[in-house]
Amino acid sequence: MERHASSHTGTAVDLALIHRLTNLNEINRILHETVAKERAVDVELDQLLSKRAELERSFLLLNTPSAEMLELIHADCEQLLAGVEGTAELAVHISGKVRTLDLAQCRVTETLERIKAILDRTNCINGVQSAMDTEDYEAAANYIGTFFALEAKMGHGHGIATDDGEDAQRQVLLQARTQLESVVDRQLDDAVARRDAQTVLRFARLYKPLSKPAEGLRRFVEWVRLGVAARARASLGALSEQLAAGKKVDFHASLAMLFKDLA
Repeated sequence: MERHASSHTGTAVDLALIHRLTNLNEINRILHETVAKERAVDVELDQLLSKRAELERSFLLLNTPSAEMLELIHADCEQLLAGVEGTAELAVHISGKVRTLDLAQCRVTETLERIKAILDRTNCINGVQSAMDTEDYEAAANYIGTFFALEAKMGHGHGIATDDGEDAQRQVLLQARTQLESVVDRQLDDAVARRDAQTVLRFARLYKPLSKPAEGLRRFVEWVRLGVAARARASLGALSEQLAAGKKVDFHASLAMLFKDLA
Protein backbone atom coordinates (compact mmCIF):
# COMPACT_ATOMS: atom_id res chain seq x y z
CA MET A 1 0.00 0.00 0.00
CA GLU A 2 1.20 3.48 -0.85
CA ARG A 3 0.56 6.40 1.48
CA HIS A 4 0.66 10.05 0.39
CA ALA A 5 1.30 12.89 2.80
CA SER A 6 0.15 16.32 1.76
CA SER A 7 1.15 19.63 3.20
CA HIS A 8 -0.91 22.76 3.48
CA THR A 9 0.88 24.01 0.34
CA GLY A 10 -0.42 21.10 -1.70
CA THR A 11 3.03 19.30 -2.38
CA ALA A 12 2.84 15.49 -1.88
CA VAL A 13 5.73 13.23 -0.63
CA ASP A 14 5.87 9.55 -1.76
CA LEU A 15 6.69 7.45 1.34
CA ALA A 16 7.51 4.41 -0.80
CA LEU A 17 10.14 6.51 -2.56
CA ILE A 18 11.67 7.38 0.81
CA HIS A 19 11.96 3.69 1.70
CA ARG A 20 13.79 3.00 -1.51
CA LEU A 21 16.38 5.71 -0.98
CA THR A 22 19.97 4.47 -0.64
CA ASN A 23 21.89 7.54 -1.66
CA LEU A 24 22.91 9.75 1.24
CA ASN A 25 22.73 12.90 -0.83
CA GLU A 26 19.18 12.14 -1.90
CA ILE A 27 18.23 11.40 1.70
CA ASN A 28 19.67 14.74 2.87
CA ARG A 29 17.92 16.55 0.06
CA ILE A 30 14.55 15.01 0.94
CA LEU A 31 15.17 15.72 4.63
CA HIS A 32 15.91 19.37 3.99
CA GLU A 33 12.85 19.69 1.78
CA THR A 34 10.68 18.09 4.47
CA VAL A 35 12.08 20.33 7.19
CA ALA A 36 11.53 23.36 4.99
CA LYS A 37 7.96 22.32 4.34
CA GLU A 38 7.37 21.76 8.06
CA ARG A 39 8.70 25.22 8.83
CA ALA A 40 6.44 26.70 6.15
CA VAL A 41 3.47 24.93 7.67
CA ASP A 42 4.42 26.20 11.14
CA VAL A 43 4.70 29.75 9.81
CA GLU A 44 1.31 29.49 8.14
CA LEU A 45 -0.23 28.11 11.35
CA ASP A 46 1.28 30.97 13.33
CA GLN A 47 -0.17 33.43 10.86
CA LEU A 48 -3.60 31.89 11.18
CA LEU A 49 -3.42 31.85 14.97
CA SER A 50 -2.32 35.48 14.99
CA LYS A 51 -5.58 36.39 13.24
CA ARG A 52 -7.70 34.81 16.01
CA ALA A 53 -8.06 38.03 18.02
CA GLU A 54 -8.91 39.99 14.89
CA LEU A 55 -11.52 37.40 13.91
CA GLU A 56 -13.05 37.52 17.38
CA ARG A 57 -13.22 41.34 17.23
CA SER A 58 -14.79 41.12 13.78
CA PHE A 59 -17.38 38.69 15.10
CA LEU A 60 -18.21 41.01 17.99
CA LEU A 61 -18.43 43.95 15.60
CA LEU A 62 -20.71 41.87 13.41
CA ASN A 63 -23.07 41.26 16.35
CA THR A 64 -22.94 44.84 17.65
CA PRO A 65 -25.28 46.38 15.03
CA SER A 66 -27.88 43.75 15.77
CA ALA A 67 -27.79 44.51 19.49
CA GLU A 68 -27.93 48.24 18.83
CA MET A 69 -30.77 47.73 16.39
CA LEU A 70 -32.68 45.70 18.96
CA GLU A 71 -32.16 48.43 21.52
CA LEU A 72 -33.37 51.04 19.04
CA ILE A 73 -36.43 48.92 18.26
CA HIS A 74 -37.07 48.47 21.97
CA ALA A 75 -36.80 52.23 22.53
CA ASP A 76 -39.18 52.90 19.62
CA CYS A 77 -41.65 50.38 21.00
CA GLU A 78 -41.56 52.03 24.41
CA GLN A 79 -42.10 55.44 22.80
CA LEU A 80 -45.01 54.05 20.75
CA LEU A 81 -46.51 52.46 23.87
CA ALA A 82 -46.24 55.76 25.73
CA GLY A 83 -47.94 57.52 22.83
CA VAL A 84 -50.75 54.96 22.74
CA GLU A 85 -51.27 55.20 26.49
CA GLY A 86 -51.33 58.99 26.23
CA THR A 87 -53.86 58.82 23.41
CA ALA A 88 -56.00 56.41 25.42
CA GLU A 89 -55.93 58.70 28.45
CA LEU A 90 -56.81 61.66 26.21
CA ALA A 91 -59.69 59.69 24.70
CA VAL A 92 -61.03 58.85 28.16
CA HIS A 93 -60.69 62.49 29.18
CA ILE A 94 -62.43 63.70 26.02
CA SER A 95 -65.18 61.12 26.48
CA GLY A 96 -65.80 62.41 29.98
CA LYS A 97 -65.87 65.98 28.69
CA VAL A 98 -68.32 64.97 25.95
CA ARG A 99 -70.64 63.37 28.52
CA THR A 100 -70.40 66.49 30.67
CA LEU A 101 -71.12 68.76 27.71
CA ASP A 102 -74.00 66.54 26.59
CA LEU A 103 -75.51 66.71 30.07
CA ALA A 104 -75.03 70.48 30.14
CA GLN A 105 -76.62 70.77 26.68
CA CYS A 106 -79.62 68.74 27.84
CA ARG A 107 -80.03 70.99 30.84
CA VAL A 108 -79.73 74.11 28.70
CA THR A 109 -82.29 72.70 26.25
CA GLU A 110 -84.67 71.91 29.09
CA THR A 111 -84.18 75.40 30.50
CA LEU A 112 -84.85 77.00 27.11
CA GLU A 113 -87.96 74.88 26.65
CA ARG A 114 -89.19 75.89 30.09
CA ILE A 115 -88.51 79.57 29.36
CA LYS A 116 -90.40 79.26 26.06
CA ALA A 117 -93.28 77.53 27.83
CA ILE A 118 -93.39 80.31 30.44
CA LEU A 119 -93.46 82.94 27.69
CA ASP A 120 -96.21 81.01 25.87
CA ARG A 121 -98.19 80.73 29.11
CA THR A 122 -97.87 84.48 29.64
CA ASN A 123 -98.99 85.06 26.06
CA CYS A 124 -102.01 82.84 26.70
CA ILE A 125 -102.92 84.87 29.81
CA ASN A 126 -102.75 88.16 27.93
CA GLY A 127 -104.48 86.70 24.88
CA VAL A 128 -107.41 85.12 26.70
CA GLN A 129 -108.16 88.32 28.64
CA SER A 130 -108.09 90.38 25.44
CA ALA A 131 -110.20 87.82 23.56
CA MET A 132 -112.83 87.72 26.31
CA ASP A 133 -113.04 91.52 26.31
CA THR A 134 -113.68 91.55 22.53
CA GLU A 135 -115.99 88.50 22.69
CA ASP A 136 -113.65 86.54 20.41
CA TYR A 137 -114.62 83.27 22.05
CA GLU A 138 -112.82 81.04 19.53
CA ALA A 139 -109.50 82.75 20.24
CA ALA A 140 -110.16 82.64 23.98
CA ALA A 141 -110.88 78.91 23.84
CA ASN A 142 -107.70 78.28 21.81
CA TYR A 143 -105.61 80.25 24.33
CA ILE A 144 -107.09 78.24 27.18
CA GLY A 145 -106.48 74.94 25.37
CA THR A 146 -102.88 75.92 24.57
CA PHE A 147 -102.26 76.94 28.18
CA PHE A 148 -103.37 73.64 29.65
CA ALA A 149 -101.51 71.69 26.93
CA LEU A 150 -98.31 73.52 27.96
CA GLU A 151 -99.11 72.82 31.59
CA ALA A 152 -99.42 69.11 30.88
CA LYS A 153 -96.12 69.18 28.94
CA MET A 154 -94.33 70.95 31.81
CA GLY A 155 -95.64 68.37 34.26
CA HIS A 156 -97.97 70.42 36.41
CA GLY A 157 -99.66 68.21 38.96
CA HIS A 158 -97.09 65.39 38.54
CA GLY A 159 -94.69 66.31 41.32
CA ILE A 160 -92.99 69.12 39.38
CA ALA A 161 -92.38 72.15 41.55
CA THR A 162 -94.07 75.37 40.44
CA ASP A 163 -93.56 78.90 41.66
CA ASP A 164 -96.17 81.38 42.86
CA GLY A 165 -96.25 83.13 39.49
CA GLU A 166 -97.18 79.94 37.67
CA ASP A 167 -99.90 79.15 40.21
CA ALA A 168 -101.29 82.67 39.78
CA GLN A 169 -101.34 82.25 36.00
CA ARG A 170 -103.16 78.95 36.39
CA GLN A 171 -105.79 80.54 38.60
CA VAL A 172 -106.37 83.29 36.02
CA LEU A 173 -106.82 80.68 33.26
CA LEU A 174 -109.13 78.57 35.42
CA GLN A 175 -111.31 81.60 36.05
CA ALA A 176 -111.27 82.46 32.35
CA ARG A 177 -112.21 78.89 31.45
CA THR A 178 -115.10 78.91 33.92
CA GLN A 179 -116.29 82.23 32.51
CA LEU A 180 -116.02 81.03 28.91
CA GLU A 181 -117.82 77.75 29.70
CA SER A 182 -120.69 79.79 31.13
CA VAL A 183 -120.80 81.98 28.01
CA VAL A 184 -120.69 78.95 25.69
CA ASP A 185 -123.48 77.18 27.58
CA ARG A 186 -125.65 80.29 27.53
CA GLN A 187 -125.00 81.11 23.89
CA LEU A 188 -125.58 77.52 22.81
CA ASP A 189 -128.88 77.35 24.70
CA ASP A 190 -129.97 80.57 23.07
CA ALA A 191 -128.95 79.34 19.60
CA VAL A 192 -130.88 76.08 20.13
CA ALA A 193 -133.95 78.04 21.17
CA ARG A 194 -133.67 80.25 18.08
CA ARG A 195 -132.90 77.19 15.87
CA ASP A 196 -129.76 78.97 14.67
CA ALA A 197 -127.75 76.13 13.17
CA GLN A 198 -124.59 78.14 12.46
CA THR A 199 -124.41 79.52 16.00
CA VAL A 200 -125.09 76.08 17.49
CA LEU A 201 -122.23 74.60 15.46
CA ARG A 202 -119.95 77.51 16.38
CA PHE A 203 -120.36 77.16 20.14
CA ALA A 204 -120.51 73.35 20.13
CA ARG A 205 -117.00 73.33 18.65
CA LEU A 206 -115.64 75.39 21.55
CA TYR A 207 -116.06 72.52 24.02
CA LYS A 208 -113.04 70.70 22.58
CA PRO A 209 -110.36 73.33 23.47
CA LEU A 210 -112.11 73.64 26.83
CA SER A 211 -111.26 69.94 27.41
CA LYS A 212 -114.93 68.92 27.12
CA PRO A 213 -115.20 67.33 23.66
CA ALA A 214 -117.76 64.77 24.85
CA GLU A 215 -119.98 67.53 26.23
CA GLY A 216 -119.81 69.43 22.95
CA LEU A 217 -120.70 66.31 20.97
CA ARG A 218 -123.60 65.54 23.33
CA ARG A 219 -125.03 69.05 23.04
CA PHE A 220 -124.76 69.02 19.25
CA VAL A 221 -126.38 65.58 18.91
CA GLU A 222 -129.16 66.72 21.22
CA TRP A 223 -129.78 69.76 19.04
CA VAL A 224 -129.85 67.59 15.90
CA ARG A 225 -132.31 65.24 17.59
CA LEU A 226 -134.59 68.11 18.60
CA GLY A 227 -134.41 69.57 15.10
CA VAL A 228 -135.26 66.27 13.47
CA ALA A 229 -138.12 65.72 15.92
CA ALA A 230 -139.51 69.19 15.24
CA ARG A 231 -139.26 68.68 11.50
CA ALA A 232 -140.87 65.27 11.79
CA ARG A 233 -143.75 66.72 13.83
CA ALA A 234 -144.21 69.51 11.27
CA SER A 235 -144.22 66.99 8.41
CA LEU A 236 -146.62 64.75 10.29
CA GLY A 237 -148.97 67.71 10.94
CA ALA A 238 -148.91 68.67 7.28
CA LEU A 239 -149.62 65.11 6.25
CA SER A 240 -152.49 64.89 8.75
CA GLU A 241 -154.05 68.08 7.38
CA GLN A 242 -153.79 66.75 3.85
CA LEU A 243 -155.41 63.47 4.87
CA ALA A 244 -158.21 65.31 6.69
CA ALA A 245 -158.85 67.40 3.60
CA GLY A 246 -159.03 64.27 1.50
CA LYS A 247 -156.01 65.20 -0.51
CA LYS A 248 -153.51 62.75 -1.97
CA VAL A 249 -150.50 62.37 0.35
CA ASP A 250 -146.97 61.72 -0.93
CA PHE A 251 -145.38 59.88 2.00
CA HIS A 252 -142.25 59.13 -0.03
CA ALA A 253 -141.55 62.81 -0.65
CA SER A 254 -142.14 63.64 3.01
CA LEU A 255 -139.69 61.01 4.20
CA ALA A 256 -137.14 62.09 1.58
CA MET A 257 -137.42 65.68 2.79
CA LEU A 258 -136.99 64.54 6.39
CA PHE A 259 -133.78 62.63 5.62
CA LYS A 260 -132.54 65.58 3.58
CA ASP A 261 -133.00 67.87 6.55
CA LEU A 262 -131.22 65.35 8.75
CA ALA A 263 -128.27 65.18 6.36
